[in-house]
Amino acid sequence: MEVILVDTTKKFFKYLIAFIIVFGAVSFLTSILMDWSYEPVKKGAVAEKYFKIDNLDCKATNVNGYVEGKVENTTNSYVDYLRIIIELYNENNIKMGEEYYEFVDFRAGETRNFRVDYKYEGIKEYNIKWSREKLQVNTLEFPSFQNGIEVNGLDGNLQPTKINMDGIALQLSVGIGLFVAILAIL
Repeated sequence: MEVILVDTTKKFFKYLIAFIIVFGAVSFLTSILMDWSYEPVKKGAVAEKYFKIDNLDCKATNVNGYVEGKVENTTNSYVDYLRIIIELYNENNIKMGEEYYEFVDFRAGETRNFRVDYKYEGIKEYNIKWSREKLQVNTLEFPSFQNGIEVNGLDGNLQPTKINMDGIALQLSVGIGLFVAILAIL
């Protein structure tokens, strides 16, 4: 009975170690492969009259991307609110959307990092603007439902949420392949 327990314990620890190795390898390889899928996006107009941008980087895949950099307050005065507006365009120069990043209590000469992630398809160019005005948030009022199926008053600009399955599929395929390879070794 004791021999069976020892063999079972050894098998359990072998599988535990195999799982830990596979999990670490899958996470590492997925991050590398996802980084390789990003391509640089063409820089358009960047408004730098009062604020300077350094280390600007914008990359995109087919379905998402990011813009990151450092912003310096070169106004010689305190700025209580600043909003960065990033306009995103496709290859036909059609505006696909805007993303925002907000700063509060921005001192003169101060430099801050920013990163904006976006989920638009086919982004090939971007522009950056500034605004000192706070973004107005409009609330939707839902009128009563008629017959339980109709909602009046929506403007039709609501877009369905897309789930990016590329990363999940990549992680699963790498994970299964590594797990099978380690089981073959054991």
